[in-house]
Amino acid sequence: MGSSNSTQYALLTDGRLYAWGLGTHGQLGNGRSRNAFRRPVRLPFSNVSTLAGASNHAVYDADGTVYACGQNLHGTLGDGSTRSSTRPVTVAGLDGAEVSRLVASFANAGALLKNGEYYNWGFNGNGQLGNGHPGRSAGVPVRVRLPFPVTEVAQGGSYWNNGQTLALLSDGSLWSWGDNWAHQLGTSAKGMRPSPVRIHPPAGVSYQRLASGSATSYAVTATGDVYAWGTGRVGQVGNGQTGTATRPVLVASGAAAISSTANNVVISLAAAT
Repeated sequence: MGSSNSTQYALLTDGRLYAWGLGTHGQLGNGRSRNAFRRPVRLPFSNVSTLAGASNHAVYDADGTVYACGQNLHGTLGDGSTRSSTRPVTVAGLDGAEVSRLVASFANAGALLKNGEYYNWGFNGNGQLGNGHPGRSAGVPVRVRLPFPVTEVAQGGSYWNNGQTLALLSDGSLWSWGDNWAHQLGTSAKGMRPSPVRIHPPAGVSYQRLASGSATSYAVTATGDVYAWGTGRVGQVGNGQTGTATRPVLVASGAAAISSTANNVVISLAAAT
């Protein structure tokens, strides 16, 4: 299952993909732009292994090829153009690459390869691409240079000049880049980071899963403890307050999975033994 700004997706175990909800920019990829699809419609993909969506665009890996559809703000579709498309277009530069995970946010998307390389594309107003060149968007995938292979990645952001990425590496270190107006990168000071910077969890804590919303970041430990930091103006930090958390705050325990959209987060609790 997945969601993208009022659009819902359901991936079946046989690789078929269905969607419903908002489709005004063609983000369903079925060749149609419509305000509301009230019932699930099958999308023109087969053998889908992973997908992601945000705002008015979506990205899929089907039969080993990465496709995108929907609104194409600053190259969000990754095909080298800025033309929106109601039909799937092929994301450039990833032919033959084995993808383990796709991520998406307001005007960005990214692909984590099975070899640990991470590529992202789209808007770069506040360093969202992590390539050290803020203000220079990319219409095709750009590799983010990191010292070790990436094992987990989360991309967030909900409007212009608001977007960030967290990446967990094979050596256990955590890195972040992009916008940082609410300390969502986990650094001690505000200010965008156009290149990856290493950040540190609380003493004795090791993260295993990541998520990120508009300007709030989340991490889950191997034992299911959930930490959050960044803006909490509508309670999205989860600590019972509406202020900014400048450092990771323990907000829940027993989590098996986590998912975040713009201003909310859901955790799935581990089954009792």
